[in-house]
Amino acid sequence: MERIDRLIIKAKKTIQAKAERLIVGLISHDPDTGRYKARGDLWNGIKGSGVRSIATWHDSKEAAEDALKALAEEYPNPKDDIVIFYDDIEE
Repeated sequence: MERIDRLIIKAKKTIQAKAERLIVGLISHDPDTGRYKARGDLWNGIKGSGVRSIATWHDSKEAAEDALKALAEEYPNPKDDIVIFYDDIEE
């Protein structure tokens, strides 16, 4: 019975990991390097489980947008629309 319980727990963790979906995207610009950072936040839909972020750097804003679109295809969100924020505020 203990073996079955361990297998059930392992299966639940695997299902939860695969159930991640993109919930928000952020594109920010680093004026020092001239590059754009695309960050996507993934969530598995379980309250209190936390969010995992994936970030990549790109040479153009369009490339950063394409990276977030690819992330949205890899981690689709059937429940909500994806929001992409552009951090273009300069001090």
